[in-house]
Amino acid sequence: MAVSARTARSVKRRARGRCEYCQIYGWQLSIDHIIPGGGDGSENLAAACFPCNRLKWFRTHAEDPLTGEIVRLFDPRADHWSEHFTGAPAECSGLGDGAEASRRLSGAGGDRGQGTGTGEVGADGCDGLGAR
Repeated sequence: MAVSARTARSVKRRARGRCEYCQIYGWQLSIDHIIPGGGDGSENLAAACFPCNRLKWFRTHAEDPLTGEIVRLFDPRADHWSEHFTGAPAECSGLGDGAEASRRLSGAGGDRGQGTGTGEVGADGCDGLGAR
């Protein structure tokens, strides 16, 4: 779905220069549809860094690596960072109810741009996408 330039600017302004999933600051942001196919209204849009946008893609749920359960991913419109993660974004940890599924989804392993699939998060940023 194409989002108007005006709406994209509004979403990015609301995010204050941060990825709404992992909270990294200063990266180029794109617009993510929180619920794919859920429309282009601002309530369904989030500013996302490339790794979070690429790795979330069409997902709304993922397997929690700690429990094996399928859990809902972090929704920046409905959820609060502090309820899903502990610590600063650069060294966050998931909090209960499957938050690790979102944090580990990218498997960054220290390189947010590539994603290794190891489930490790590098010191340069938590890979957000918190699950509940």
